[in-house]
Amino acid sequence: MKNTTQTKLLLLLLLISCSFLFAQNKEAKNIYKKAMSEVDAAVAKTSLERLAKEYTDDYYGQSALLELAKINILQREYKLAISSLKNISNSKISEKEYWLANAYLKTGKNDKAIISAQNFIFITKDTAKAENAYLLIAEAYINQKIYKRALSTLETLRTSQYIANQIALVHFKIGFCNEMLGDFEQALRSYKKLKIDFPYHQYTYEAEDRMKNITGNTEVTENETIAGITPTKTDSKSAKGEYEVFLQVGAFSATANAE
Repeated sequence: MKNTTQTKLLLLLLLISCSFLFAQNKEAKNIYKKAMSEVDAAVAKTSLERLAKEYTDDYYGQSALLELAKINILQREYKLAISSLKNISNSKISEKEYWLANAYLKTGKNDKAIISAQNFIFITKDTAKAENAYLLIAEAYINQKIYKRALSTLETLRTSQYIANQIALVHFKIGFCNEMLGDFEQALRSYKKLKIDFPYHQYTYEAEDRMKNITGNTEVTENETIAGITPTKTDSKSAKGEYEVFLQVGAFSATANAE
């Protein structure tokens, strides 16, 4: 009889606890949704800060930390972003590693940026962000003048399932890495391919400058077009250079590293 009573009390307490947690989760969800649809950025940020503080362990409290970190990165408050991201413990929030990689790169912590970007690529299903993560890794290697690893990363991306929106940038960076390694023939090949495939892209103009520094001209002859450099099929949007550059990760800080 006594055991039965104790069991009933335990079940009742468990039910009350579950009901309380459910109510908390629902409230946190409502605050999060309202914050994310808020037009006033300051009001939204205040709501997210409250959510992160009062519902730290809740999924939506953790998601609030992610959104606050994104705001910090946009405002160039990278240390605050890193602090918020490190407090995310929910494994479902895989974007944590992506934004950590961005923040680490911006603060010069290239090795940590590489590790976070690699972690993100391993766990994500977001192909667009995975593409950017590869570019971020390459940029971190370029910052350290480790051009062979940067080139290897870019070649891996170029032949992977993730390559889609940043084809022009990949061509440019491959050309740059080859140039830094002294392989001017391959560098010119990449720059010329960029010029053929994306004649109006912002990186094409930078590629032309680098071609001029190497050879004294920026021309791509008809024979080169036919014989060695097969144009990549692109749509009108990519040909005009309208793809979004990935969070301006250096974009292109590597020029400074070339000096």
